[in-house]
Amino acid sequence: MVMLLPLAAFRYPALPDYLLLLLSRTKVYQELGRRQGQLWCEWFCVGKCIRGAAPMPPARRRERDSEADHIHHRSLLPDGGGDEMNGEGGGSGLAKDRGSILLLLLLYVLQGIPLGLAGSIPMILQNRQVTYKDQATFSLSFWPFSIKLLWAPLVDSVFLEGMGRRKSWLVPAQYLIGGFMLVLSSYIDVLLGEGESHTPNVAVITTVFFMLNFLAATQDIAVDGWALTMLSRGNVGWASTCNSVGQTAGYFLGYVVFLALESEDFCVHYLGQSGSLVTLSGFLYFWGIVFWITTTIVWILKHEEPSSPVFVNCMFVGVMAFFARISDSSVGGTYMTLLNTFTNLGGNWPSWVALRFVSELTWTSCLGASQPEIVSSCASDHEKQLCEKAGGSCATWMDGYYIESVVLVIIGFLWMRWGLPTIKRLQSLPVSDWAVSQRTD
Repeated sequence: MVMLLPLAAFRYPALPDYLLLLLSRTKVYQELGRRQGQLWCEWFCVGKCIRGAAPMPPARRRERDSEADHIHHRSLLPDGGGDEMNGEGGGSGLAKDRGSILLLLLLYVLQGIPLGLAGSIPMILQNRQVTYKDQATFSLSFWPFSIKLLWAPLVDSVFLEGMGRRKSWLVPAQYLIGGFMLVLSSYIDVLLGEGESHTPNVAVITTVFFMLNFLAATQDIAVDGWALTMLSRGNVGWASTCNSVGQTAGYFLGYVVFLALESEDFCVHYLGQSGSLVTLSGFLYFWGIVFWITTTIVWILKHEEPSSPVFVNCMFVGVMAFFARISDSSVGGTYMTLLNTFTNLGGNWPSWVALRFVSELTWTSCLGASQPEIVSSCASDHEKQLCEKAGGSCATWMDGYYIESVVLVIIGFLWMRWGLPTIKRLQSLPVSDWAVSQRTD
């Protein structure tokens, strides 16, 4: 979906003005014009000259693109880079940015904790025999990372001057995440059906984790934007490494490590302990305290310098490196969030659709019922109850998961065959084609 962005402004004129501005003006001709003594023209993202200037010769075009690439890379960060914790900015030495890199790793690890916990909830719900429809409902809690473009401009433009551009959002978001975890630790067992009801309250659980992921997505916007201004210009590439390693480590702690230590079988067989080492309520309480302590330390000890709004939202090293290469600091987090939102959206909506239709595609029947003419299928909970009352048992002939797997793999190969040429073409575009210029009349 990211590959279709250059056409979005022309196909969908109802897009918000700031998105049309971002999508339609992608040449740094003002700076080039000043350097050459005249302003040649302004260009749209598809390369159309709006002032009717004659096409440039190929040699001049190559020279222009080379100059634009140089200007764009030079403008990514203010001269000197770094911040007050790093000491003097500038240069490409890693030593002076070591503290900032460790801080970024810690913040990204914290960001991955609620994501990992949200990923572990479906496993817990499955053990409580919830339906696929309930699983599909809970999958909606992951959507904030796909729609955070809606509030990314707000994070970029609204802040407290005395607190700092990024800490104005980072500190409240992390305090709220910690508070949600502390409160949730007292009620999570009841919500999961361990009380008198014995039925998980999926709607409330989905709402709570949707809010946690909303706050984590807001923290992601702030941290990603801070990362490129916190690091010096020579070390800005470490932002993608911190994101990938830190978020993966946090997700691993909240998902794999938690499920392992919460499992009695794992603790008995591998750790020699009787019973589980942690509970979900205890895990939430512990990380809630960690969030509050860490946020307080960052608020007091880490300082920001005023800088241009630059924001990068990256999920994996390859995607993050590409986005960082083509990003422009003039629109900060909005530019990077726009690119990454479509990528995240492409990974989230299929999970809801797939889980929603697993039950519909599953072939079941009622065997051994005293009145087979009344009930012959077990597609719904009502039919399952009728089958059991008639003395029968439900049998699954074909699980819808396997049907979906085959169909979606085929669709994936067809899409790759169709989209690969476009991907390669966009990857080969010069950086100047992605730069955003200020329009003047």
